[in-house]
Amino acid sequence: MNFKSVSSGDLNSIRQELLKLQDFKCAICQKDLTNEQTSNQHVDHQHLYKSDELGFCGNGLIRGVLCRDCNALEGKIWNNLHRFGKSDKSDPVESRKDWLIKLIDYYNHPYYDSNPILHPKEKRFEKLGKAQYNKILKWYKTKDFAYKRNGDLKPFPKYSTKISTKMEDYMNQMREEGWEV
Repeated sequence: MNFKSVSSGDLNSIRQELLKLQDFKCAICQKDLTNEQTSNQHVDHQHLYKSDELGFCGNGLIRGVLCRDCNALEGKIWNNLHRFGKSDKSDPVESRKDWLIKLIDYYNHPYYDSNPILHPKEKRFEKLGKAQYNKILKWYKTKDFAYKRNGDLKPFPKYSTKISTKMEDYMNQMREEGWEV
């Protein structure tokens, strides 16, 4: 492959030429780069690994101008696909693109569309407010099971924003009886 080799001193003029072609926008997110410092206008290129041949499948070649964030993100994706063995040495660009297309397809067709199940690590526990606590206590006092044989009120959980299993049980019983908790 024939390619032009340039020095670091040539990057400013190349950056400006590419920005004109890209309407002064990041090639990925379309952020306006017109008034950005050059440190936020990254001349993106395909990195080489030690065994890569210059120019093969774009190795070492400039691709475009990206904003700082997109350049960092793209680099992490590119390098991690290589690191985790998701890029084929014979065609590193196509294999990465294939993986990204499959990722987009995966995002577009999630399992939860047909069968929504909440992952246990993502469960948000509601907090118990003081007014809610008082409402549960008021309900509790109307129940026969809340009293000992001698008529004294059995111990009731102390107030806490964290909902205990006992409080959850009381709240469920209240909901079954039509109370709003």
